[in-house]
Amino acid sequence: GESLLGWIARTTVENELPHITTILREVGQIHRNRFADVMSGPIDVEGLSVILGSDLSTVEALRAENLGDGRVRYLGSIVSEGDVHTRERRFAPASLAADNVPYYRASWLLRTFPVCTSSWQVLRSDCTCGAAQT
Repeated sequence: GESLLGWIARTTVENELPHITTILREVGQIHRNRFADVMSGPIDVEGLSVILGSDLSTVEALRAENLGDGRVRYLGSIVSEGDVHTRERRFAPASLAADNVPYYRASWLLRTFPVCTSSWQVLRSDCTCGAAQT
C-alpha cells in the first residue's frame, strides 16, 4: 500500500542517494515539482529502477497506468489523471503513529478519498505545528 513517491523518498534516504528531484530529473521528469510525471507520465521507468536498485516490476506496479484521454488506472480503479493528486501531501497522523515503520500510503494520493482507509482519520495536509506538507 505504499505510494511510489513515498517509496522513492524512503529508498533514497536509506541508500544515501541524491534528492528525489535530482533522480527524477535524470529519468525524464519534465517539471521539477510536478510529481504527476513520475506517477503516469513519460519517464524512463527502467532507468528509475536501476538508480533505485529495484526490479522494474516493482516500479511499474506502484505507478498509475496512463490509459490516454486524461484517465489512469490506479489502485485497481480507473480515475481522472487529476484525481491522483501529487501537489499536496495529505496524510493521517494516526496511521503513521500506528505503523512499526511509517510509510506514505498510495491511497492518500487519491482526491476522492477524504479519509485514510486504515485509521478512518480525515486526511490532512498540515502539521500540528501549522506548516503545510509539500
